[in-house]
Amino acid sequence: MPLKLNQIGDATIQEDIARNRERLEKFLAAPPSSPMRSDPVRYSRRLSDAAVELGLELYQQEGEVSEIRRCLALAGKELFALLSIDREAAALSPLEFEKASALAVCFCPPSVYENADKIPIGKFFADPQALAFYAVLARYLDVLRNFLTSGKLHQEAWGTVEAECLRSNAARYDAQVNLAKLRALKAVSEGDGGNLNAAIATLIEDHENEARRGENQRSTRGFVCLPALMLAHLGAARNLACTIESPYLPLQLPGR
Repeated sequence: MPLKLNQIGDATIQEDIARNRERLEKFLAAPPSSPMRSDPVRYSRRLSDAAVELGLELYQQEGEVSEIRRCLALAGKELFALLSIDREAAALSPLEFEKASALAVCFCPPSVYENADKIPIGKFFADPQALAFYAVLARYLDVLRNFLTSGKLHQEAWGTVEAECLRSNAARYDAQVNLAKLRALKAVSEGDGGNLNAAIATLIEDHENEARRGENQRSTRGFVCLPALMLAHLGAARNLACTIESPYLPLQLPGR
């Protein structure tokens, strides 16, 4: 039975699944000499977009878990492949880099993101407008990528970003959502299941509000809270059980 996650109707999702399956088949079947592959940056972007859309839509329709995992793994792999291309356009926004990290951690082998700490920060923080709006998120992502590759939390860097979130004039997103991500990451590092679950609960509450009443009412982004899923998965790898139950947090999806 399809999940009711936001305002997109089931008929629309079913039509989109068929379209994205066709798109994905065309991308994967395209030979190296195909015009479709002539621009590797555009190819990786379009392929990852089709894959993540299909994976999320299949989840909403309660489709086959193995197909969902394959789609989301492909999306994560292609987004990181894009970052390895030596072109100015081969960059992601902070939100895209966060998505890439979550998909790779949850659905790909570690080899996909093992060099995340070596990616120049300009690769996910290049747009001057993003610099102003997503400054705290990008700094959190810098802490995250170092944790993903080393398994250790850089306490000084973490504290600097936390201080930004705790400023009296911090934006709501920083003061609540980014702070919760930081605290979840620290809880994983310290083996603190209680604080991990408290932080994930905050992320899920915010995500559900955006999916049901906010900007993700008509977007597949509303189907799964990928940052929370990644943090729960990182916790599970250290034997920290996530006790938050929500359709936006499908703990059964990531491979173990």
